[in-house]
Amino acid sequence: MTAPLVLDYVDGSFAAQTRQSLPLSSTDTPVTVIVPAWFGMADRHQLLTYLDPGGRRPVALMSSALAGAYSRYAGRAAWRSRAPVLVLDVRVGWSAGLIRFQPAGPIEVAEWGIAPHEVAGRLDDAAICPWFVDHLFAAVSSIARTASIREVLVIDDLGGRAELVVDAVRKCDHPLAWCPVEIDSSEQLVKGGAEFAGLPDDVQRSIGVLAHALTVRSDGDPERLAMHVVAAEHASFPSTTRQLFDLGPDDGAPLHFDIYEQHRSAPGDAAINHRLVGRAHLVRERGYDQRMMVTFELGSNGLLSIGPVKAWRLDWQNGSLNLESAG
Repeated sequence: MTAPLVLDYVDGSFAAQTRQSLPLSSTDTPVTVIVPAWFGMADRHQLLTYLDPGGRRPVALMSSALAGAYSRYAGRAAWRSRAPVLVLDVRVGWSAGLIRFQPAGPIEVAEWGIAPHEVAGRLDDAAICPWFVDHLFAAVSSIARTASIREVLVIDDLGGRAELVVDAVRKCDHPLAWCPVEIDSSEQLVKGGAEFAGLPDDVQRSIGVLAHALTVRSDGDPERLAMHVVAAEHASFPSTTRQLFDLGPDDGAPLHFDIYEQHRSAPGDAAINHRLVGRAHLVRERGYDQRMMVTFELGSNGLLSIGPVKAWRLDWQNGSLNLESAG
């Protein structure tokens, strides 16, 4: 088996990483990219297209929180604890994941993220961090079976944001915040990603969860966004949902539906922001059924696909990443 290549997405150096690493590997080499929670679905598609424009290389996008857990809690002895861990990746943007442990290894059950461009110029770290920490503990406490946390693990290479997190956890009055805070670096994420990528093929793998729910319009009113969830917030990669769509009578016109992403993570954003991330076009050569079962699959590569695959073509919006000029 070809040894997997593990890359860590860090804005400003990722393009340099890929220029150095990918040419040295064959297209058969599996690639695991560690990505933060704030990555939206359009960002994920943009990154995969950048890494593998020809669609020939096996690439998977793994949660940075999950990679941190695989590194710090390696081995079955560490997996036996019932208490979950809250992992924060604060190197670029603000990301967090709640990690539980099963006999087969760590799994992520919830994820939250604020992209750097969502708060740039509006709020500084000293304002964001306490809000984010309070928000996390409130959200974690609402998740079933989370009665305690083993520790908070912070991924931060520079240390400034990690110090803010330590201070915010210390000052947080939520009962779950009575736990130690530990700090790791990017190197540990790569180590954890390599351990995950090296698991035997017969081990069931989860590469993370969906930080933002995916929705479609549930009516035709252009003035009112009535949205229907097709992939729930915190849904696992991989997982599948199926929805029965009524496409209406066949009048021969092109048919499509839009996919939106719900964002409500940034401080001060009271309303849910529905962001268009893609458009699914019906491929009419496959025939027409007025009532069609549509499959929404969060794949083991970290992307969304829509099926039947021969009936739908997905066009993606541009992501927010600045890959070509980075590094």
